[in-house]
Amino acid sequence: MSQSNAVQFFNEKTASMYDARTEKIAAINQNMHLLMDIILQNMPEDACVLCVGAGTGTEISYLATQHPKWQFVAVEPSADMMAICKNKLTQQGVANRCTFITGYVNDVPADAQFDVVLCLLVSHFILDAQERVDFYQDIAHRLKSSGYLIHSDISYDMKSGKAEDMLQKWHGLHVRAGSAPEDAYKTVEALKTHVAVLAPADIESMLLKAGLKATQFFQSLLIHGWYSHK
Repeated sequence: MSQSNAVQFFNEKTASMYDARTEKIAAINQNMHLLMDIILQNMPEDACVLCVGAGTGTEISYLATQHPKWQFVAVEPSADMMAICKNKLTQQGVANRCTFITGYVNDVPADAQFDVVLCLLVSHFILDAQERVDFYQDIAHRLKSSGYLIHSDISYDMKSGKAEDMLQKWHGLHVRAGSAPEDAYKTVEALKTHVAVLAPADIESMLLKAGLKATQFFQSLLIHGWYSHK
């Protein structure tokens, strides 16, 4: 799957159910958000944040509440997800601090500079290794030298003897989130064909090729999170 093909997955049906499903496993996001805010605690009072793959705006909603002077640029290729994002942030009263771009990171002006870039559960949809490095480079070019990239992906060493057991736990997570068991198995199988599941060390190597030094700070089953700087 490519960035563009991922849009077909995040269609109107998926977008409409997305928040309800993630609410059932909210503890994962809550932990990620807490750690993310700790990492970003020394950012400028008026920081500018780029959210690549903004989805339904959950991370922007959280950070906008914590930091009333921060400005945000939300980039999301799925028009259906973007519609929910805009509505959520409008209802919250923070849309006036947001710029919305229905598209990709390279649709953000190349000379734009951000204190923070968020890229959560996005780049594993890029199957080609060089395209993924290029994607990280596009992000790095828009990140200030003093800034942070907060990045997460589905990641695991699929060649290890523990991979199949971990996939069973991943199946259980999707059942907990509301999927029927047979649908959850389809989700697990999709990891083998539609998502580039790489070992954490391989992702860190790609980030380094893009000029970003990564430190892992989070893991929840297959979801790994890093903060990176130049």
